[in-house]
Amino acid sequence: MKVICADNTSGRLSQSHFDVGYSPASRFQLSTQKQYEVYAIALWRGLLSYLVIEDNGTPGWCPADLFEVLDSTLPASWRFAYFGQTPEQWLNAVWGYEELTRSNHYDDLTNLNEDALRVFYERKTELE
Repeated sequence: MKVICADNTSGRLSQSHFDVGYSPASRFQLSTQKQYEVYAIALWRGLLSYLVIEDNGTPGWCPADLFEVLDSTLPASWRFAYFGQTPEQWLNAVWGYEELTRSNHYDDLTNLNEDALRVFYERKTELE
């Protein structure tokens, strides 16, 4: 899946984003009009996010509202997991490589854990 960054500020974010902690002053490590490959999709607290490689060179979850979809084709190897939609369940669902659909890989990747990064880059290479 390929997307293009339409905005790297909070200007395109909905009120729901601010309700969960984003700030009107938020800026994202993205370049406008730059194309990004999407490596996974997450539904987090009811908001859609894309896993992309940010301009600082690390994978990061960015609000889907910041992008326009150029190619909606999803890799055949992707898996899906639904975790629930309760107040205590922040990660509701994820589409992506297998490790994201089980264990704590989502949290570990968000925290840039070394083992999670290794798995991410292995899966990234497989997709290319």
